[in-house]
Amino acid sequence: MTKGGKIAIILLFLLVLSSLALNFWLYWQLNVAQQKAAGLVRQVRAGLPEAIDELESFEQATITYEVNIQQEFPVQTEIPFNETFEVPIQLTVPISQTIHTSVMVDPFGTGLEIPVEVNVPVNVEVPIDTSVPIAIERSVPISTTIPLDLNVPLAIKVSETNLAQYVAQLRTGLASLDEILAGLEP
Repeated sequence: MTKGGKIAIILLFLLVLSSLALNFWLYWQLNVAQQKAAGLVRQVRAGLPEAIDELESFEQATITYEVNIQQEFPVQTEIPFNETFEVPIQLTVPISQTIHTSVMVDPFGTGLEIPVEVNVPVNVEVPIDTSVPIAIERSVPISTTIPLDLNVPLAIKVSETNLAQYVAQLRTGLASLDEILAGLEP
């Protein structure tokens, strides 16, 4: 063998050895990456049931919130008022008066009447006991501002909102991910 052939064989041997070393190093790196990925899959799979349970609890939860309202509301309206009231009247009206009048008198029964001027004193008490209906038909205008300062508690069930649909989809997606990861475990 010639000197150039020996150098070529040595170079070829060194090239094969470095390729073999590089392959071992790559195999070792891939094995380390696979072990890390397997550990990561185990960690993710360990947390998925808890995440699914938490999402299910959240889906059944009620969000409570208190809204503070501080505002003035103008009110302008007319209120119709149509009522009939019975007003009882019970009183005695005293009448004390002298009435001046002319009376035609026939003193002898002859058909000849003579006018006589007379003053007639009237002293009487007139009792009044009645009920008087009073009808009121009117519109009462109201124009005011009502100040509001109150806290309104809100209780919102997540299951009754659109958010429940997204939470259910997320739970389904996590369950599917768990099945996929179960197939990747060694």
